[in-house]
Amino acid sequence: MLAKIQDAFKNLDDFYKQISLLITDTDRIMSENGYAQVNARVFTGVSRAVDYPEYWYPTNIYRVYRYPNESKNTNKCWRFYVDVFLRYKVGNCSDVEYDENGTPLIVAGVLKKRDEIKKDFSPESWLHQYWFWSSEDKEEYENVINPDAGADGTIKEIYFNTKVDEDVEYLKTFAYPLEEIKDLNTLKNKIIKPVIDLVPRKVS
Repeated sequence: MLAKIQDAFKNLDDFYKQISLLITDTDRIMSENGYAQVNARVFTGVSRAVDYPEYWYPTNIYRVYRYPNESKNTNKCWRFYVDVFLRYKVGNCSDVEYDENGTPLIVAGVLKKRDEIKKDFSPESWLHQYWFWSSEDKEEYENVINPDAGADGTIKEIYFNTKVDEDVEYLKTFAYPLEEIKDLNTLKNKIIKPVIDLVPRKVS
């Protein structure tokens, strides 16, 4: 019994260390391109409730970045994100599912706020889940799983009316299976460069 417990925690530690390295590499590469972290948060939605052990550890781990050289008068409406979705139908991802195997995904994207925002503005992480949903112009907020969602880097563009979100105007998003991101070059070419290219460098 003791050996099983020790092995379980070791496997969990090793797994999250790998995710930590991926996030650290993403931070470094984004920084090398001039993009800054909005804050140090990497996950939300965990719980200490004794009745819900499945909520004790995160379902998705993410980072949000702001545009390079963000000044008082330009580029203040944009936020970039990279989100690693590890589990579905539970915790912070209770409204999210993907294929019968529950394949972990990296979902990345950019969103534009309707008005200028403070430097420390970090959008609600549930917005990252829109890649999974099919209704793009909702009159009301509803979670509809997209049966045609393909994690192949195809860009999905979603516009929001004010009934759906008063702050966010639209977002662009894409995804790849986590298992495909095996080295730095793949991370750069499939995640970092595409998410940066979603918005031109010179934008007002």
